[in-house]
Amino acid sequence: MHLPPTRSRALPGRARLVQVDWPTAPFLEIRIVLPFFRHSSREATHADVLARLLGVGPSDAGAADAADRLLARGAVLTTGGAVDRVSASLTVPAEHAEEVVSDLLDHLQAPHFTPPAVSEAVAQARARAAAAAGHRETTLTGALLRQRWGTEHPYVHAVPDPDHLAGLDASSLALLADQRLTRRDAAIVVVGDLGTRGGKDWGGLPDRLGELFATARLPGDAVPEPTDPGPRGASLVVTTPGRQPTESYRLWAPAPVREHPDHPALHVFSLCLGGFFGSRLVRELRERRGDVYGVTTGFEVLATAVTHVVMLECAPDRLASVRSGVADAVEDLRTAGPTEQELAAAVRYATHAATVGISGPAALATAGASVVFAGDTFDLWRRQAAAVARLTPDDVARAGARYLGPDALIEAVTAGQQGC
Repeated sequence: MHLPPTRSRALPGRARLVQVDWPTAPFLEIRIVLPFFRHSSREATHADVLARLLGVGPSDAGAADAADRLLARGAVLTTGGAVDRVSASLTVPAEHAEEVVSDLLDHLQAPHFTPPAVSEAVAQARARAAAAAGHRETTLTGALLRQRWGTEHPYVHAVPDPDHLAGLDASSLALLADQRLTRRDAAIVVVGDLGTRGGKDWGGLPDRLGELFATARLPGDAVPEPTDPGPRGASLVVTTPGRQPTESYRLWAPAPVREHPDHPALHVFSLCLGGFFGSRLVRELRERRGDVYGVTTGFEVLATAVTHVVMLECAPDRLASVRSGVADAVEDLRTAGPTEQELAAAVRYATHAATVGISGPAALATAGASVVFAGDTFDLWRRQAAAVARLTPDDVARAGARYLGPDALIEAVTAGQQGC
């Protein structure tokens, strides 16, 4: 798997800057990911508002003014957060990159929010919370997170609570940023036409951007990284409000991080299970039986942990058949492994999907930032492709047996008012 010329540079505080010279790219794509672990429901709610406001500077009356100022320089900035991070995604013409990045870093180092901007963000947070309240997926996800992580783990605080929005103002957000925003373990990825002459000269714009990031002084200290509590197998029936036309089925299990030598085999196991047309669950439950509307398998990758996820939707009267079909498919793959034909198809899909997923500057910047933030390097895709090409059916079966055993599986199904 070939990538354009790439340079990786260590920054102070264990941060990592990766620059990719993509000739002819019309814009620079910049992704900044900062660690931010939520240790309470209140902090999660405030962090959600903070993350959405990070693109707003002190001279802005509200969030809309910030967007207008960026657009005047041909740039677009979006900011947001998740349970383990806050992030900024910037698309900017190369000729304005230094001034826009400098403005953003100045704001990250000393964020200041006007009352109108905070009021807008709080109102939007209330609207999002109201839309999500009582929703089936919100209820199901909350139950799964509590079973996977326990009730006090930082990764369980994924859904903001509107009760914690009362009294939130500019000064409290600025204090939260000062205490918690840090460059330690951050990931910064820049993809675009950097003019390095095929990777021979990383001076000019790459050097200037590198120095901007290297000299930024983000306050705050990184908190201890959350650890994975390990297998927490259980079967959950999650009661959700209202009558639902479909039932949700989820199967979760702790998985090895991507740089672990077992990950490629488990990745192929996941693909053979339900990751593409022709995989076990798609072929059996969707095409032969017609029991499910769709099948998704894959991994949720966080800063310090990975979860393997199976997601299905089915008619209520087909739920028992679906659960049985999933259990049989997992057990058969754990015991006998895939056929040679299934393995070959999964290897092709794993390689081609990764290539498509990084086939443009924006896609590579987004995927690369996630990879670097999770502790790996841009060499991941090449290493994974080489690793999966060497796998045997027995390798795949052993990975499934090791990580998808009964003690690790967290199975959850929804039950509306009409029952399961």
